[in-house]
Amino acid sequence: MKQILVVDDEKSIRTLIGKILEMNGHGCTLAADASEARAVLKDQAFDLILCDIDMPGESGLDFIQYAVSEYVDTAAVMVTAMDDPMIAEVALKTGVYDYIIKPFEQNGLLIRISNALRRRQLEIDNRAYRESLEKMVADRTAALRESEARLRAIFGAVEHVSFVMIDRSGEEESIIEFSPGAERLLGYSRKEVLGKPAAMLNLPGDISVTLDTSRPSGQETAGFTRELLLTRKTGEKIPVLFSTYPIFNGKGDTSAALVVCVDVSDRKTAEKELQKSMAKLGKALEGKMNRIIFPSRAFSHTTVSNRIPHYIALCTLRARATLRERARGDHRAFLFTSKALQRRRQDIV
Repeated sequence: MKQILVVDDEKSIRTLIGKILEMNGHGCTLAADASEARAVLKDQAFDLILCDIDMPGESGLDFIQYAVSEYVDTAAVMVTAMDDPMIAEVALKTGVYDYIIKPFEQNGLLIRISNALRRRQLEIDNRAYRESLEKMVADRTAALRESEARLRAIFGAVEHVSFVMIDRSGEEESIIEFSPGAERLLGYSRKEVLGKPAAMLNLPGDISVTLDTSRPSGQETAGFTRELLLTRKTGEKIPVLFSTYPIFNGKGDTSAALVVCVDVSDRKTAEKELQKSMAKLGKALEGKMNRIIFPSRAFSHTTVSNRIPHYIALCTLRARATLRERARGDHRAFLFTSKALQRRRQDIV
């Protein structure tokens, strides 16, 4: 049931309209002037106000202007005996939904009230939808800003790791993020690469082929990780652990790619030094292993390169046994280790 406030200084008109509305299923409250109507509005909410224009004291136009500004969810319809286009125009500008001329027909009154109520409901629904949409946009914007801030914090904190974000939504792939680690590793400044084609970084040519352009619904598509040589701005080639991760849009298509590079130059240098040390050790031990540890004929057919690891293992076991025997004075530990050495020698043979 819709609640309607009828404001008219003529009691007969006011009562007649009230009876018509109640007979058609509406709740109705009557007020003789604007001051009485203001008092009623403070205590009760209404869906529509039906108000006469020409009333003693505060005019109907002034009252309606106040009502539509203070009670935005309440519709307003003006009623007057003056058929004046200027007055109608002023009334409509104040925010009323319709303008009824006295005398009026019952059906015409009901139709205009029904149309005003329907328009009011549409405006309320539209306002609620707009507010919900604005809230959703604000929440998503805040979430995106928080994610961006978190991502930038990670980019800035991990200086030894290069992060490069590449936009793949356009015809040409462009750089949209470049971390401090990327500046150090690749030799470019963030300012000189943002918005520029990704090709200037000399990334592997198969990055676009390796990344899937779409993914089935509900499935995650990973990128790839491998070691390769990356070319710096100066032309220097450096070994890196190169990884790519696709970023998908709402439709499941790849919209961007995150490229992560870790400098492994130190590790490669250490591996080379280790290889050199092992080679030197092999040369130093060559020709001596059979006399020191492996006098048996069964072992003589093995090569020097195969003997070196076993020789190192046996030396380590013997050294540990000696230290344990000296520290504890426990002859049984020494015997136990000697048996372990014998088993190790048997395994080798």
